[in-house]
Amino acid sequence: MGAGSADRHWPPAGLLPPGTPLDALGYATDDAVLAPLCEAVEQGPDLLVAHLNGPDTAGHVHGPDSAETADANRATDRVLGQVLAALAPRRHEWTVVVVSDHDQETVTVDEPVDLAAASRGAGVPVTVVPEGGAALVAGPDPAAGRWLDAVAGVAGHELVAQDVRLVWTTSGRHVGSSASALKGVHGGPGQTAQVAVVGGGHPSARRLADSVRHRRPTAASWAGTITGLLGLQVVQPAG
Repeated sequence: MGAGSADRHWPPAGLLPPGTPLDALGYATDDAVLAPLCEAVEQGPDLLVAHLNGPDTAGHVHGPDSAETADANRATDRVLGQVLAALAPRRHEWTVVVVSDHDQETVTVDEPVDLAAASRGAGVPVTVVPEGGAALVAGPDPAAGRWLDAVAGVAGHELVAQDVRLVWTTSGRHVGSSASALKGVHGGPGQTAQVAVVGGGHPSARRLADSVRHRRPTAASWAGTITGLLGLQVVQPAG
């Protein structure tokens, strides 16, 4: 994500320091992220981006609607509260945006949607990159994806780039070759709902909050919104 080009980023060189507490999926816990995040707040950067992974891991491991995930959400709220307390002395300088990058769906069918086996059976030599409730299928496909229409558990598919097709499953299914060890998945159109909360004391915060209230933002729209707040112009690469 280009973190190395920032003036400061954590963890150093993208590697978690030895002894960093990890969650069930190997990410740094929210509590472990808290200290370096608050230190970054104190530096007063023009742009600060942080990732708290607690709700995502809990949703995957326990299911998005489980009591354990509700507890994890509350724990992340407490960590976020400490971050907000750290920026309180200069609140008038901050616009704070809290977003999720996706929703999650409970796995209700243990049997996987095995696209790799299906592609071999159809004689279509493609590479399948599974992502929970969806997958990317990459490679030349003379059948233009028509073989996918006969695969049980496939809800739909569309071409998203040259020789790359996004495939998504029916509700409660997952892509893979074995039963899922996870109880929550994402990746398809059914898991694109996002949290979007805007606050802070900067004059732009109220304007942005009003905009979010009347027009639901997408993941792709935030880049333009934030560069606008910073007074920057996005330049498209030539060609």
